[in-house]
Amino acid sequence: MRYAGEKTLAGLADEELDGALGLTTTIEREQVPTLAGLLLVGTEDVLRRLVPTHEVAYQVLEGTEVRVNKTTRAPLLRSLEEVFAAFEGRIVEQELQAGLFRVRVPNIEPRVLREAVINAVTHRDYGRPARCASGGTRAALP
Repeated sequence: MRYAGEKTLAGLADEELDGALGLTTTIEREQVPTLAGLLLVGTEDVLRRLVPTHEVAYQVLEGTEVRVNKTTRAPLLRSLEEVFAAFEGRIVEQELQAGLFRVRVPNIEPRVLREAVINAVTHRDYGRPARCASGGTRAALP
């Protein structure tokens, strides 16, 4: 599959592109970052100062044993990479026989996990911390 991108965005200058993507807005003729812009690409120092409630905490459980317990205050793009990397090595596939076919079934479907985590950080209330936990065959997002 070939993806050509959004042609109208390709011709924009950096400041115009930031605005078109919702990373910045103009207030009194000055371009300033939006909350989305800060969360996606802000530095950790700026996030600590301007969005002090931003953090992504996640756990990976095996039964009741905590295998990973981590909190990050990195921008969301980096935080999401960390979360997905932590879960990726723990996705185990089991082969099941279905008639003449063998089907590989993961303990956690990677696309479902990805969607759940992205929804959790996208739709959360940034007035309080969020967390994500996985316990073998399930992922929990309070």
